[in-house]
Amino acid sequence: MYPFQQRMFQKTTPNTTTNTTTNTTQTRMVQQFNQPQYQQYQYQQQQFSPQQQNQYGYQHQNYNQQQYQQYFQYQQQQQQQQQQQQQVYFQQQQQQMQLNMQLMTWFQQVDVDKSGTIEAEELKKALELSSEKFTYETCSKLIKLFDFQKKGGINFQEFKQLFQFLRMMRTAFEKIDLDGNGTLEMDELIPALQHAGYNNLSKETVEVLMGKFGKNGKHVAYDAFISLCILLQQSKNIFIWFDQDHDGKVTLDLSLFTYMMSFMKLD
Repeated sequence: MYPFQQRMFQKTTPNTTTNTTTNTTQTRMVQQFNQPQYQQYQYQQQQFSPQQQNQYGYQHQNYNQQQYQQYFQYQQQQQQQQQQQQQVYFQQQQQQMQLNMQLMTWFQQVDVDKSGTIEAEELKKALELSSEKFTYETCSKLIKLFDFQKKGGINFQEFKQLFQFLRMMRTAFEKIDLDGNGTLEMDELIPALQHAGYNNLSKETVEVLMGKFGKNGKHVAYDAFISLCILLQQSKNIFIWFDQDHDGKVTLDLSLFTYMMSFMKLD
């Protein structure tokens, strides 16, 4: 052990003449010293010769420098990640603001009576402005799905949610429709529904949906795919409402089943 370490840690008899400032300084030095590291350091020194002790002291100091450099690099990486995340967030916010302004423009163009709500025919025209073409029947189903206030039409906030829903469905459809023919066959429909957020559907269930919405039960066009997803979304909303304990299971008797099916009328 070095002499300065012996003086620092040896037990001494209290001396009333000792300068108060000196005692305070030594106390701070002891408090700042990492006790577990020092014990390991002291043990190592007891095992080696003075030459080895000097070498170990140099290595110990070098190790601390490496630790500091690693910590400094880690801090830099964290700051860079935070800056990148902030940039992405601000870009997304800016894009969302621009989209909201565009949606407001379309909404106001079709809301001729300035009632603040649009119905199926007006929705059809608004979606055509965004290059989305749907039949009147599909637009009517969309209105019923997003008419949360049950007024027979949707306001601007509901229109924004509806448009976001269509964007998600469009992304899921195009991600699987790699050949770009505008239709999905049976082996494409299952992964498309999974990308749209409808998981845990059995093959038998998807086959029934294909038979109901597909042309000749073989392939589904985009408009029919949206109608299919509207049905699934409404089923999902109703299921979540009945699944009070959120375990993914609902027990139904005939009365409750009939009550639940009464909400499924979309046509």
